[in-house]
Amino acid sequence: SADFYKLAGIPNCCPNFQSGTGYGINAGLLYERKISSTFWLGGRIGLLTLDGALIENEQTTIITPNGLTTGTFEHKLESKFMNIGIEPMLIYNPFQRLFISVGGRFGINTTYTFDQVETIIKPSNYGTFLDSMGNDSGLRTRNTYSGDIPKAIQFQMFLTGGISYEFPLNDSNSFRLVPEIQYYFPLNEVAENTKWQISSLRFGIALKYNPQPEPPQKEIYEKEFKIDTIQISNDMITENTIKPGVEEIKVQKNKKDNIIIETTTIYRTDTLFIPKEYKLTGNIIAVGLDSAGNEIPNPVFKVEEYISNRLDPLLNYVFFEDNSSAIPNRYKKLNANEAKNFEIESMFRDSTLEIYHNILNIVGRRLTDNPTANIKLVGCNADLGAEKLNSDLSKNRANAVRDYLINVWQIDPKRITVESRNLPEKASKPKEQPDKAAENRRVELYSDNPKILEPIFIEKVDRNANPPAVRFKLEAESEAGLKNWEVISYQKSDTINTFNYKKSGEIEAQVDWRLSQYQKITPKSAEPILAELHLEDVKGNIKVINTSTQPVEIISIQQKRINRVGDYEIEKFSLILFDFDKSNIEGTNKKIIEFISDRIKPESEVTIIGYTDRTGDDIYNQNLSNRRAQATKNALKLPNAKANGIGEQILLYNNELPEGRFYCRTVEIEVKTLVK
Repeated sequence: SADFYKLAGIPNCCPNFQSGTGYGINAGLLYERKISSTFWLGGRIGLLTLDGALIENEQTTIITPNGLTTGTFEHKLESKFMNIGIEPMLIYNPFQRLFISVGGRFGINTTYTFDQVETIIKPSNYGTFLDSMGNDSGLRTRNTYSGDIPKAIQFQMFLTGGISYEFPLNDSNSFRLVPEIQYYFPLNEVAENTKWQISSLRFGIALKYNPQPEPPQKEIYEKEFKIDTIQISNDMITENTIKPGVEEIKVQKNKKDNIIIETTTIYRTDTLFIPKEYKLTGNIIAVGLDSAGNEIPNPVFKVEEYISNRLDPLLNYVFFEDNSSAIPNRYKKLNANEAKNFEIESMFRDSTLEIYHNILNIVGRRLTDNPTANIKLVGCNADLGAEKLNSDLSKNRANAVRDYLINVWQIDPKRITVESRNLPEKASKPKEQPDKAAENRRVELYSDNPKILEPIFIEKVDRNANPPAVRFKLEAESEAGLKNWEVISYQKSDTINTFNYKKSGEIEAQVDWRLSQYQKITPKSAEPILAELHLEDVKGNIKVINTSTQPVEIISIQQKRINRVGDYEIEKFSLILFDFDKSNIEGTNKKIIEFISDRIKPESEVTIIGYTDRTGDDIYNQNLSNRRAQATKNALKLPNAKANGIGEQILLYNNELPEGRFYCRTVEIEVKTLVK
């Protein structure tokens, strides 16, 4: 701490030095003697360095060719002190190995030097000082001096206080390692006629030697139990019960060094009654499954990487539960801080439904990036039961979406229009069917800027597997009856992205995992695929059985191109979205057709597959999916493209959800182009 503007006889333009900091060393020897059960007297002799810098910045007006500006001069005074002294102290030991000390230090400064300079630091690239004759010195520094501090006070006194804690280094506690913190408070100045004091905080460690007296002989009494247990299972009890036996006591004495140990041993045989254990066993075997459905024992899965671009439709509906205006939990909701870091590209490994469940965040991000775009929210209801003619419910649903965009995404309320009606304009019919009613309980999103609701286009690396699937063949035997069972599969290096299949009741004979269906969990390393079968019976017993496959072979894009192996760029597109029972290409689908046409090259192989949801007759859905595939082929003007429909044989998404059924009314287009 300081309160002066210059050292005696040393020119300096500083308005006033006030404070500074520095670092140094402190080393020496100590001696301590115990004077009571809790107090010690101590003394130290040692070397202490007190180095530091006083820095003050001065704001001043500087004349430049462009006029007046504010500049900053830095006044810096660096000092170095070396002090040799003694430290008497009183030490208090409140408990265990903790010590608190107070005392003083009396020392002589053997060195007391300084370095001084004044520097222009702002502006950083302009300005120099004038010399004593008023000429440009060409320097950005002045008043540069060094040497011994004038009128330095060599004798220094401090009050000290500190705290330390001892750690024994051997069994006898004769050697101890002691970390400590000590504070030095100055009692005088470091230079005459100058208000300048230096206090310091010391962090250090001491090595102490404390010779120990020979311990007196003492007796130790120990007691030990040696208990045997007889276990009896009984179906009539629900929890473990123990019945103690009759005790037998034996006493034995042993002497070791200065210690006499008397051991009392208690022998007893108890009886433990436990609930009856029910047999719970199982087995899991992993085999490969080729595209024809044939099983392959001991499979080696080849996972090949492709450049794969993907276009996913964005369904502009948010669905609600019956007679509710709360946004369902399956929709991904963020807080305001999480929204700032949300990026659409981060979803490139998500499934189509996972992307859709981020619709509110996708729309929020796009509205943020397009500040002139507006959005209209139309709340609808199923017009059945409690929702019959309930336009207030429709409005509350739209307001729930509106509030999320305002509160989380900070969208200006003036950019959001809210409307309400009963059935949607394009309602799913007949409205009395449960699936159709669920599809009508929604909020529809519209924007005057097509970018807000356009499909999601993501470029990424995809992985295809051969064999394309792993089949887990399962067995389980439960004496009490099986309650739950679960198959979990993963690779050791990635235990987060796992395949899970959980069911209740009797076990199924087999479970199939299509390795490329969800790219997040497709194997990524050359490790075996591990699998676990978890069994739980109705009595709460649990059993886990493990298995594994052969190591996986990874064929990376880099490896294929180094070896000049044919590599493909694969792009997958979905059309959004055919209306119920429709196959005509219109609206958003036309724009997607134009986008896809621009990306198809003459050498591209194009495959078109049509799908439907579970609604309706199987044969009718097969024909409907064929019509959708053929209509897409005709719109693309690709007579050589492969086009067929598979109806509801494969349901792409969960048809228990209304969005799952909407997304199944689609056509998938795969464009495969050889990379030369």
